[in-house]
Amino acid sequence: MEKLLQRIAKDDSRLTVTHFREYVNYMESGYEYYKDMPTWMHIYPAAEFAKDENNNLKMKACNGILMLKFGNITDVDGVEGVKRSVAMQPSTFAALEGADGKSVIVLVKFSNEDDLLPAEEADAERLYRIAYQQILPVYQAIAKASVLTDGP
Repeated sequence: MEKLLQRIAKDDSRLTVTHFREYVNYMESGYEYYKDMPTWMHIYPAAEFAKDENNNLKMKACNGILMLKFGNITDVDGVEGVKRSVAMQPSTFAALEGADGKSVIVLVKFSNEDDLLPAEEADAERLYRIAYQQILPVYQAIAKASVLTDGP
């Protein structure tokens, strides 16, 4: 998990996130079409993946981390207020400012009722969906913001 946080926290040598934050103020609609978006390394905190012999991603290990993203923040203290509010929950692993500077990404720990994580990908996906359905309403009420996550 330390490697995950280091990858999230550090901008690359080309200052990709820094340049994006400068550019986002001038975008009229969503930023999914931002010119450098396809070149960004995407991180999936829920599990560690490796490519198999056919170049398909396969789960190596389930991390038990659910990622929620909130935007349209109504908290009077903005992004920092939401980060403080969600950080008080014992299941919050991390609360981070989004790359756009206007959203909050919350990493939430989850496990099964035995406090274990599944080893099989299908079981991990099933547990992830259940965790998403149970955790999202709680965090959305705390964040008082729109959910930008596409679902489980």
